[in-house]
Amino acid sequence: MGASGDEKDSLFISEDVAAKAKERLQMAPYPPVRNISCECDEAGVLFLRGKVPTFFQKQLAQEAVFNLEGVTRVVNEIKVAGSHKSGDAAAMYRYALQFSNPEEKRRWLKKAAVAGCIPAMCDYGLECEDHDERKHWLREAAYEGHVPAIYCYALECDSSAERKRWLKQAADAGNIEAMYAYAQECEDPAEAEYWLRKTACEGHAQAMYHYAMYCNDPVDRRRWLIRAASQGWEAAIEALDALE
Repeated sequence: MGASGDEKDSLFISEDVAAKAKERLQMAPYPPVRNISCECDEAGVLFLRGKVPTFFQKQLAQEAVFNLEGVTRVVNEIKVAGSHKSGDAAAMYRYALQFSNPEEKRRWLKKAAVAGCIPAMCDYGLECEDHDERKHWLREAAYEGHVPAIYCYALECDSSAERKRWLKQAADAGNIEAMYAYAQECEDPAEAEYWLRKTACEGHAQAMYHYAMYCNDPVDRRRWLIRAASQGWEAAIEALDALE
């Protein structure tokens, strides 16, 4: 018995969505991402399957099909199978850190980064003078879950929403500077106060000062100002003088 008209229409739509997803993947700069297979079921669930060498490329494939018309959900079944010798990459990174000559250090950092050493990706990105190259390597390391890179990449984002998303991720991972920066991005005063207190408790002088400004209790306010002032924070010292 043949498929009904509705079933044929659903099949055609699913195949069309999968084809459009594949077209987007074909625009990726990485061959492994272009080789990912796409399959869409009748409910609009898109399945991505295949192998890539890094988590960054896995995430890149998912982002490529994000918000594709007809897709209700993306199931990323892509496997990550590293194509480099991580030991060699780590050795190159350690070797790079021995150089006092910035050019030699940068050269070996790049070798280690290209070989797949995640900390080297972050360090090399921070060494890059070219904005696009800097952003590329920080993004690579960020997608691999390297917390310092997540924070540094957030600072490179032009979109405030993107910057806030990456800052939150780094803050949740415990990066103190990200906690403070995220607090500054919070529109909700209660959330801002939460992150300022959390950062202040980690000993961040500037956060101590700003958290003191949230304190209604004069004893608490003075206590946090004293802690910030003890670390030499000028604004806190001036605020204490004003209380005298």
